[in-house]
Amino acid sequence: MSTKEFQDQETSLAWQLEVAEETIAGRAVIVAEYFDEGCSRR
Repeated sequence: MSTKEFQDQETSLAWQLEVAEETIAGRAVIVAEYFDEGCSRR
């Protein structure tokens, strides 16, 4: 569940970063991070 009341920012950010890095592996590099606590990861 990814809502402001139930979301653990540290865990959610780590999960999102891991997925992003897997998605761009060998093709790009992450240059900035943005965390929107009110949006679902879907």
